[in-house]
Amino acid sequence: MGSAKKRPRGRPRKKESKLSTWMDSQGLTRDAVAERLDIQRTYLDKLCRAESRPSLELAFDIEKLTRGSVPASDWLAVPAHKGDRR
Repeated sequence: MGSAKKRPRGRPRKKESKLSTWMDSQGLTRDAVAERLDIQRTYLDKLCRAESRPSLELAFDIEKLTRGSVPASDWLAVPAHKGDRR
């Protein structure tokens, strides 16, 4: 038997991000992470799908929460808004 943790049930993700992978590895729900970061769950969903870029302050809060697993610099490649062209 494998000891690998399985992702919680739900729809399969179209796109994995470092943040969503980290949350799965820690066994944390999106609700719990959103509460720790003091943001809305829907906004966290957009961050997990890389559809939105957090503010610099939030990016550093995410880096701190993940103990460096999701560095603030990773968010530079994400467009500020879904419609941005980069």
